[in-house]
Amino acid sequence: MGVGPGDVGGLSHGTTASTSADIVLQSDLGDVSAAKAVQTPASLSALTPRKLQLRRKLHVARVASGRIRRRLQSVKQSAAASGRPVETPSQVVKAASHYLSGSCLTLFETQLKFSKVSPKGRRYSNDAKLLALSLYSHGPRAYRFLSEMFALPSRSTLSVWLQSLQILPGFCNDLIRAVEFKTRTLVARDRVCLLMIDEMSVKRFLSYDGLADLVVGYEDCGAGYDRKQLEVTSALVFMIRGLAQNWKQPVGYVLTKSACSWEVVFSLLCKCLDILFDIGLDVKVVLSDQGSNFTKMTSHLGVTVDRPYFTHAGRNYYYMYDPPHLLKSVRNNLFKYTIFFGDQKAAKWSDITHFYEIDQKQRFRLAPKLTSRHVGLPAFSKMKVKLAAQVISRTVAAALETHSNVVGSGASETAEFLMQFNDLFDCMNSSRLRDANRRKRPLSVEGTCEQTKFLNDCFDWLATIRVKTDSGKDVTNTVKCFAGWRLSIAALVKLASELRGSSDFKFIFTRRLNQDPLENFFSLIRQRGGFCDNPTPIDFMRLFKQLCCKQLLMPSVSGNSEVDLSVVLATLTAATDNKSHGASSSINKPPTPLAVSCTFPTDMTRACLEGPVLRLWLFTTKIAKITQMCRV
Repeated sequence: MGVGPGDVGGLSHGTTASTSADIVLQSDLGDVSAAKAVQTPASLSALTPRKLQLRRKLHVARVASGRIRRRLQSVKQSAAASGRPVETPSQVVKAASHYLSGSCLTLFETQLKFSKVSPKGRRYSNDAKLLALSLYSHGPRAYRFLSEMFALPSRSTLSVWLQSLQILPGFCNDLIRAVEFKTRTLVARDRVCLLMIDEMSVKRFLSYDGLADLVVGYEDCGAGYDRKQLEVTSALVFMIRGLAQNWKQPVGYVLTKSACSWEVVFSLLCKCLDILFDIGLDVKVVLSDQGSNFTKMTSHLGVTVDRPYFTHAGRNYYYMYDPPHLLKSVRNNLFKYTIFFGDQKAAKWSDITHFYEIDQKQRFRLAPKLTSRHVGLPAFSKMKVKLAAQVISRTVAAALETHSNVVGSGASETAEFLMQFNDLFDCMNSSRLRDANRRKRPLSVEGTCEQTKFLNDCFDWLATIRVKTDSGKDVTNTVKCFAGWRLSIAALVKLASELRGSSDFKFIFTRRLNQDPLENFFSLIRQRGGFCDNPTPIDFMRLFKQLCCKQLLMPSVSGNSEVDLSVVLATLTAATDNKSHGASSSINKPPTPLAVSCTFPTDMTRACLEGPVLRLWLFTTKIAKITQMCRV
């Protein structure tokens, strides 16, 4: 069909463009044919839908950028006219540092920096990740709730960050370096510490660690020791704790099959003491329980009641056993044997059992806390220090004495035995400068005090103890707890005498001479296993690394020790910061307590109060008010 002139005049622009495109296409095709090329020319790709869409987005972005520049210029002119300078985020954080400190300031700075940044564009500092890790340890559900209000690292971010830190069996160099940086801020007295050693059971299990390219689950004692193809069932942990300043820090661990042999423990102990001395710490005491490997090691070191210390590299170290474990052993031996002391006085468990059977039927009980679990000692009850301390107590001793005077039984000697060990345990468990119980007052190092005289009396009294079976056989030499008490008392008295002349000590809180921080550390690892108290080796390694990174430690309620008030001395962030940009000033600063003020600074710009930052300030203010109400 032909096309008339009117039709030609009525051709659309699309037809014209199509005709032009055909002409260009023919020309390009000719060039392509001549050049024998397959590259699409720019003339063909210039008007594609994708590029047209990108041009529109670029135009919108340029318009928005121009508006922001004009708005910023307007704000600057207004500020210049009012004589008030525009505050940068760093200036806002500096102003907030007068009202916030510690973790709260870190959280405020993070919100101020990332309140307007998309989640994928945020780059968190190590301090912010460490704070987020502490929050996450309280529960993933609570962390997800906080993430909806505040800018916090995602779970995957924390996981990748932790994976970048490696703490393999032995003494980790990064961890030791972090402790070294922290000790630079301590005075000579605060560097005096003790070294704790203890073991916990792990589940026999093999797994592959892709990051370290290592099969985890075989015996591994760290660098300098050969890995053996023996599946591990035990983890040996080393932890240090301050005597003057209340700090603590795990420094290493090894994985072994069953209990670690005394030869390996001795070798690791010497290596650890050398490392701690090189970084500037003054270790005075080595503390452990009375495991067979530890007692064999003390025999090899020549530690006795008359010489409660050993010498290594020209330095003397006192050796002590954990008092809570010793008290538990006294209760277990009293449950099994008859114990004679003094002038042939006898302490029998049957006296406690007979008293309980009568007392539980009374309307008003003399010992209301005493239960069948304390007396019968069912499964796992023998391992609880709490139950032992409640039986060997002033309350039960007074009740037995009253029962003996009323009924006429021979329980008075058992009551005397319980009272003596109650006072001895109180003396080895002091934590306050002034206490109503005179036995719980600290041990003075400035001269002979009442506590020192009492300890010397107990040292002589313990030498009179004899242990016999029901058949009359003497088994005193096989029961080690009473000799352990004498060794610990002798070491404590000599330690006080040494500190009197060498360090700026006036007294010693004897509660710091036990393994409660290490037991709390184990309880933190176990509580993350749910219903499984024994973690696998790779889980133990990961949890050990995580707990070394955390600033906030919370022991489980069912732990076999009291909650201690220590703070973690060093974290791995100090080591990672130093490796990235040298020793920063934050490493040399002592940890600051969390302090929140309810007064809002008036010189902050309104822009910094929008969104999550305002909610953060209201949230911290609410916490401060609740804290003040609780104190009242």
